[in-house]
Amino acid sequence: MGDMGIFLTMFGIVFGGFIVWIVYTNISNNMGKNSKNIANKAELIIKKDMSSKYARCTFYMNNDYDNGYSQSEWLKLFKEDVIDKELDKDSEKYAEAVAPFINAIVVDDTGFYARRGTENLEHSGNQFNPGVSDEISMGYFVEPYEYVKDKENAAKYAQVKAQTKTTVSYDSSASDLRKAKKRYEDAVFNHKRFKGSSLETFYELQEKEAYAALLSAQAKYDSRK
Repeated sequence: MGDMGIFLTMFGIVFGGFIVWIVYTNISNNMGKNSKNIANKAELIIKKDMSSKYARCTFYMNNDYDNGYSQSEWLKLFKEDVIDKELDKDSEKYAEAVAPFINAIVVDDTGFYARRGTENLEHSGNQFNPGVSDEISMGYFVEPYEYVKDKENAAKYAQVKAQTKTTVSYDSSASDLRKAKKRYEDAVFNHKRFKGSSLETFYELQEKEAYAALLSAQAKYDSRK
């Protein structure tokens, strides 16, 4: 190998090492920033969870709705799982420990969301429905996060929604039938009232139209039974 070959080999080694160092530095810096970001989020979230306006809320972790926590229980759990363990805030273990608290579902005492992950839903009118509206949207959770869908409740919700839709449709057809009957009765009354006058033909036509509309409304109502 000539001098040029040796030079190129050495240059490749040095250059390759330099690239590896840059990549490693960037990864380390990003991990550091991410850890710091998670620590800040955890601090802000817990501070909010402990505020007076969340005093009557129920806190749920990992989509486990059989085990809801009161505010005092939530603080105790955070103390046991995070604070007492004195975890390094830049560590992966710390991120894993605080993620379930940040990614929690918090429901107020009226059954509406207070927060879903880091998404503030106070006064949003967004009702809590496990398996339907409890998945945290992108950008409002921290890793690790895995959504566990309540399939049983989601199926029940879909069934109730379908029944409600049918009931509304049925009620609508019943209302249309009542209106059609009233219109027909008025048309019959007016036809009799103006019989023999110049308006008789007009009201006779109205009566026929009202009767046709009544038959249509009746058929629609009957089909909904």
